[in-house]
Amino acid sequence: MDEDAIFNLEEPDENEKDYDELCRCWINEKMAPEILPFATDVVGRVMERIRAQLESLEEILETENTTDYRSVLIQNELERVKFVVRVYLRCRIAKIDKFAQYIQSHPHVLALLSSSERQYLLRHQQIVHRFYVNSFLRDLPPKMTKLDDTVGNISMVVEPDVDRTVFCLVNSTVEESVRVAEDEYVNLDKGSILLLRYSAIAPFVQQGIVSLI
Repeated sequence: MDEDAIFNLEEPDENEKDYDELCRCWINEKMAPEILPFATDVVGRVMERIRAQLESLEEILETENTTDYRSVLIQNELERVKFVVRVYLRCRIAKIDKFAQYIQSHPHVLALLSSSERQYLLRHQQIVHRFYVNSFLRDLPPKMTKLDDTVGNISMVVEPDVDRTVFCLVNSTVEESVRVAEDEYVNLDKGSILLLRYSAIAPFVQQGIVSLI
């Protein structure tokens, strides 16, 4: 079996493109105040390659003519990719934990999660609610047991601060000026690094026109 064909070491363009895209998704997720759409396509392709490469690695390790340095290189490359997958998923889980009630009460935000993340959110909320009930809610009057009250215009639901300022890199020029305040507009020129309110550029982040840094 050809090891170069197995790991695509001689043709890294497609693999590196997906790796770079996954890194971009991770950094965007880390820097964005809200949860972003799950990167279904790129994560799916990367995970499929990881599974295939792990299977191939087991096969080539059993052959007599496989050199040690090659197997080490392959394992190191696998760990590099797996690390980014893990930190990307952990970043999203942290946001789900923090904004669980908010996500669950907003269908358009819930739709941004993967099916596994939605299952995790459901179990998370069930556990939290059961804990609250057993700890103190059962001893309170029914009208005081809601976890999403807005008494005194103060919401109990933790929401993302979408007006937080973020650093961003413009990947593609936007022809029209973008409104960032009531009477303030900026030009998004390719290569520019700007400090802006996240809400002003959120659509461009999801479209890949702007990356957070």
